[in-house]
Amino acid sequence: MLALVFPLPSTSRFSLPEPFKGKHYVTWALIQGIPLESAQNILLEGFIRPANWSYNRDLSKSDVPTFGAFYLGREISKDNSIPERAARELMDSSQKRGKGQQKVLIGALYRGAENHISYKAGGSETAQMAVANSGIATTSEKHAIAHSNHVGLQFFAFKWQNLPIDDLEDNDESSSENFNYRGKRRRTQDRADEPPESTHICDR
Repeated sequence: MLALVFPLPSTSRFSLPEPFKGKHYVTWALIQGIPLESAQNILLEGFIRPANWSYNRDLSKSDVPTFGAFYLGREISKDNSIPERAARELMDSSQKRGKGQQKVLIGALYRGAENHISYKAGGSETAQMAVANSGIATTSEKHAIAHSNHVGLQFFAFKWQNLPIDDLEDNDESSSENFNYRGKRRRTQDRADEPPESTHICDR
């Protein structure tokens, strides 16, 4: 998958939050596919909100409260940033899963004190309740839910899914890594095929 990745600056808005329960023993790299408008809101807030849930004064009709959003994730070594290899693997995995079928990918990091709880069966509501106590859990659908108050943003990426690779030309004057542009020879050749400029006279 081709993607244009933008690391987020080290500012207060994007600083890592305190680890869950104040201890950093566990680290997870996370990625979430979202629409462009949602990505703008997340970057403005510097925060990924928990999954939506509805409240009703009659609690029997309310949804179970949520504590985190849904991600694709993997546990990594204890660190304060996502290794490049882990980021690439998560972006590639996002192509095969529902959470990545969006134009923008958000990379984030979770740090906490306890190991994740893995559910082989049961709904996401059970996993959400576990997140309140353990900080992170994985669902039977292989999604990770991490406590939103302890997830820090790392990067965002624009997916370049429909780039026509077959239209690229490799030559001595243009690098094969510059997928934005065609080779200079092709542009020169195209111009040579055009007819010379001429003056057009319009009858009135």
